[in-house]
Amino acid sequence: MPRISKKTELVPMDTPSLMPEDYSDYGSALIQYGLLVWQKDGQKLLADGSDGESAVSVPVPLSLVQVQYLNMRMAGITAKDACKALSIGAMTPMLWEEESGKDSLYAKCMDAFKTMQARQAEDMIWDATINDGSPKRDILRMFAMKARMPEYRENASNVTAPVLVNITVDGNPFVVDTSIKEAGSDDNE
Repeated sequence: MPRISKKTELVPMDTPSLMPEDYSDYGSALIQYGLLVWQKDGQKLLADGSDGESAVSVPVPLSLVQVQYLNMRMAGITAKDACKALSIGAMTPMLWEEESGKDSLYAKCMDAFKTMQARQAEDMIWDATINDGSPKRDILRMFAMKARMPEYRENASNVTAPVLVNITVDGNPFVVDTSIKEAGSDDNE
């Protein structure tokens, strides 16, 4: 039986499409989650009033290109490839984030995307920590235990304020000079 090469094993079975029109869904899970968080933070959208629910009607404050970019990133397409497919500059998504502000719908969607990426990375690390038997994973395991079990954390407290000690000898204050003198000066005697 022929052995599959390592390179072939890493290629995903379903490569995401690079056609922007495939990502024009304003109702995707990422956009819906962003809307939920954005509304909880005090933003209100128009409701269509059809069934008493707060169904969102257009306009959602995202351009079609922004929606396509967000959905492409959610599908696993790199920022570089998404920008290329959308014919936008690589800095454009950062510009959108800066121009719209931290409380915008776009920023909330990006925050959700970044949180999802962090959780995926954490899952990968935990899987490697638990399932890999090599001794190279010992340090990773230690950090994992520290993250979840306080008894493995360092107990040293951080001293942020200087300690002031007043000493008296026979009722007279004892002064300790802690000034630093330069090497080779005549004052070192």
